Amino acid sequence: MKPTLFIAILLCCHAIANTQTISQQAINSSGSTSSAGNITMEYSIGEMTVVQTYSATGFVLTQGLLQPSATINTPLPVTLLYFTGKAMHNYNKLSWATASEINSEHFDLQRSADGRIFETVKLIPAAGNSSVQVNYESTDSLPFPISYYRLKQIDLDGKFKYSSVIVLERSSLQQLRIFPNPALELINIQIPETALSLQLYIYDLSGNTVMNKTVLANGIITVDVAQLPKGMYTLKLIDSKTNKHVLGKFIKG
Repeated sequence: MKPTLFIAILLCCHAIANTQTISQQAINSSGSTSSAGNITMEYSIGEMTVVQTYSATGFVLTQGLLQPSATINTPLPVTLLYFTGKAMHNYNKLSWATASEINSEHFDLQRSADGRIFETVKLIPAAGNSSVQVNYESTDSLPFPISYYRLKQIDLDGKFKYSSVIVLERSSLQQLRIFPNPALELINIQIPETALSLQLYIYDLSGNTVMNKTVLANGIITVDVAQLPKGMYTLKLIDSKTNKHVLGKFIKG
């Protein structure tokens, strides 16, 4: 009769104090166990005991066999140091930096009015490969009174991940009063300050200019928006004399 073969495997991770023992049942299973440090394999054939030690760095233990693992010690494609923003006079400024980058393709700067539905407002090329700090900066010229921002970092292979979300509030800046809101055909714009001539711009959510006209200030300006498709719009007035900008939002119903 052939001697029975019994294999017991002890994982000795020198980085920690505890030793883990894997049973024969675990060896025969289809799962795998990754380990750091060394793996000591002790097995018996009859009355003879053999002890062998293997380095576990870059390997996984699968059914009692050491196999290379491509997922161990894999560096992150992009290491983001920070992502911040600041509300300026008539735009929002966004800044971020990376500590290192591997095969990075570009960043999508994304904005939301409610923190749930985001749209891309800018595409910023990435460094590609870098082991030093790289600083980035972009602007949003059509911010909401409260804007939520995040970065979508996209690699050359199409994989992507999101940054954390930051919030910029412009409630302390002067806003236009637009009514009725939502509007079907006409909107009324209450001018916050006395001005003789104003340049009016209306933008859709993608930042496209859908209306551009010169209007005369007379306390309240009435604008026909009946031809605009349903959706949310940003309205900007520029004082042609002082070049001061004021913003407002309205919904076309």
